[in-house]
Amino acid sequence: MNYGWKGIGVDLNLHDNEHNKSSREWSERKNTKLYSEDATTIDYEKCFIENNMPSVIDYLSIDLEPPTITFEAFKKLPHEKYKFKIIHYEQDAYRMPIGGWTGDGQSWLNHTREYICSLGYKYVMTNDQDDYYELI
Repeated sequence: MNYGWKGIGVDLNLHDNEHNKSSREWSERKNTKLYSEDATTIDYEKCFIENNMPSVIDYLSIDLEPPTITFEAFKKLPHEKYKFKIIHYEQDAYRMPIGGWTGDGQSWLNHTREYICSLGYKYVMTNDQDDYYELI
């Protein structure tokens, strides 16, 4: 089903991007620009400008491996210029400790949730390993 949504996708592995481009899911997203780059080093502000993204974006889904990389990439977003109405954030707290984090899963949750909420979002709920936030 085509909803006319516009967005960007970032995936380090070009092979995966090529697979995604030919998959049914991506073929229905004709307005989605895919970037084959490292999500922790890509210039998100430049991508947002190139794609005429509004300052308030409807939806952000972020999920990288390991979960510490998800957090690192999330911090790289230009939060001072762009906000998201809904954030779907895969926190993978059950996998802790991992990726340089020496604390347990609960301390990881506290750490990520405090940071995201400090940016003007409200924690809404958790579904398995995914946290959901909304813009205040």
